[in-house]
Amino acid sequence: MNVFRPLPAAALLLPFLLLAASPARADLVVLRDGHEYQGTLLRATASDITFRRSGSATDETVWPRAAVLRVRLQQQREWDGIPQADAIPDPELQELRRDLPALAARHATATVLILLERTAVQLRSAQTWTEDERFIGLMLKEEGERITVRRHFFRKDAGTFAIRHAVTIRPDGAVLHLDDNAVQEESPFATLPVYDRVTGSRFAFPEGKPGNLFDAAVHSERVTPVPDQPFFGEYLFGGEDPTHRAEVEILVPPGVPFRWQMVNDPEEVVTHTAETTAGGVLHRWRRLDAPRLLPEPLQPPVADVVPRLVVTASERSWEELAGTAADAIRAADAQFPELPPPPATDAAGIWDAVSRQIEEIPLPPSVTGFRPADPRETLRLRRAAPLDRCYLFYRWLKAANIPDVEWTWLRPRAAGRPAGGAPSLLAFQTPAVRLARNGGGAAAVAVPGDDRGTLAEDTLQNTGALFLDPAHGLTPAAAPPDAPVPGLDRVVRIDFDRAGNAAVRDTLTFRGERARELRAWRSLTAEEIRLRVERLARDINARATGIHHELRGDIAANTSPLELALTYTIPGFADVRPELACLNLPWLAADASVTGRGERRLPLFWEGPAADSVTVEIGVPEGWRRAAGGDDLTLDRPPLKLQALTAAAEGGRTRFTVRQVRDTLAAPAADYPAFKAAVEQRAALGRLFWIWLIP
Repeated sequence: MNVFRPLPAAALLLPFLLLAASPARADLVVLRDGHEYQGTLLRATASDITFRRSGSATDETVWPRAAVLRVRLQQQREWDGIPQADAIPDPELQELRRDLPALAARHATATVLILLERTAVQLRSAQTWTEDERFIGLMLKEEGERITVRRHFFRKDAGTFAIRHAVTIRPDGAVLHLDDNAVQEESPFATLPVYDRVTGSRFAFPEGKPGNLFDAAVHSERVTPVPDQPFFGEYLFGGEDPTHRAEVEILVPPGVPFRWQMVNDPEEVVTHTAETTAGGVLHRWRRLDAPRLLPEPLQPPVADVVPRLVVTASERSWEELAGTAADAIRAADAQFPELPPPPATDAAGIWDAVSRQIEEIPLPPSVTGFRPADPRETLRLRRAAPLDRCYLFYRWLKAANIPDVEWTWLRPRAAGRPAGGAPSLLAFQTPAVRLARNGGGAAAVAVPGDDRGTLAEDTLQNTGALFLDPAHGLTPAAAPPDAPVPGLDRVVRIDFDRAGNAAVRDTLTFRGERARELRAWRSLTAEEIRLRVERLARDINARATGIHHELRGDIAANTSPLELALTYTIPGFADVRPELACLNLPWLAADASVTGRGERRLPLFWEGPAADSVTVEIGVPEGWRRAAGGDDLTLDRPPLKLQALTAAAEGGRTRFTVRQVRDTLAAPAADYPAFKAAVEQRAALGRLFWIWLIP
């Protein structure tokens, strides 16, 4: 549906065009002098048009046809012309409005209250269907303005989309109708014909203010089957906003395969019914009064927290789906046999070439399909969807005779675990390559990245994610043996004079994924780098002066580790009194905000492992004697290992080292108290004051 189409020229040449006017109409006329007017188009002839402007009940304006650039007619939608909510013929809406005061009072602390969220699907076949969505939400606070904008994407080469209605209801019952000026069609990949299959429709409700009720109904259809894409859906029954009613209805006609699984619902708060009708079996899932999900630090994906319904019209098992995907790749291998020689002879070099030279266009397989395009075209365009980009990587690996390489599909951990009882390739939206197994065991899985990463670093991020293995079905990816654990090692050497002035040598070593922070500097000017370095030093102490730096390592080559060495002085850093000197070590500061609330309801979740250390060596004038400072500490309670150690160093210095290691990807909520205690003790080490006695 093109809501921005101008009035066709043929229509303007009709002798007369009579259009029924309603209070909600908002046609648009654009004159050649640039003026635009909203109102109602009354008549159009070959010589002139007659228009009534908005706000006028009787006045009519006549423009010569030659003075008019274009005319756009307002789309007609259900409920148009209804000025008051009481007159809307929708019993469901009226019932929710009657319950609204009590529901709003119950959720007064929320920013948004979702009254109804429903999806109704009617399958026509395994690959064609209609889908109706209804959303009714109340905005309670300004922060809830996100619900006033709705966005829907669909395959324009295989389906259609329409807005049935979108209205705002004020507290006094006045109804504001959607204007076409607030609707925008999006074709994000129109400049790339090979990927120009998706269209988006975005619209904003009128008057997005707290206290208003927003009601939208949209309709979409999948008319033309898409290869390898039977119906598939994942629906969440809950989230960060309280939801009064969440419903999914799916009508399955006879002969259409259908499987479903509800995950994350051990208490069975989502009810399911199945009713045999003339059209088939009508499945209904419903959850009432889903509470607000208060976000927690290091929270697992919402898809692994709230009840999630997964449905598919596929009959195949995971092993069969993996085999089908492998067959599609073998067919592509035979179809596209010729390819320029690989740019390197090892996997890391090939990964680097693809990641740096081919720009990624973020399109999922639901748009591109599961069959890759000619890799020579990918090389020519230097821009490609993940499917075609990864296929080029895969083909070059095969051409370089890298052993034990296979094509696969990956589901990142952040997307939530797939439902084992409802297999579908559409659950796996990330094309990937399975690399050599570690001694015949678990395999690492690689995906082309960007120009600031390396194969080993990015592959480590896929550890624990599930991928499709033709022989074993769903299989977790392993950590690559050569992947450096991300982290930051900091070594600080401080020399004090008797006045408390400090000369500092501060060396930061960035390992693995953390090295991306320095690699980003290659796009900065010398002046920008100087400002960043000064900020690093002055974040330690605002009086830092004489700041110099040295980068060690090739940030253009994505090597790891990378070092940044700083030198600077801090006048009056130590508080020197006649008998003692006191100072704090800001390099030891640590943020404890990730611990959040005192009680943990959800498990812990991390993107990947990490290991960090800080070592501070303090040199003081001869005769000064340390009286207070850091205490030794050892905590080896998963999921966090923490060690603090004080020792003597060369030249009479005092060395204090803090190391923390997190080598797990997840932990149960029961481990949270130990984790919280370790993080808070780590933060406390940065708040300590060190005291030296002065004879």
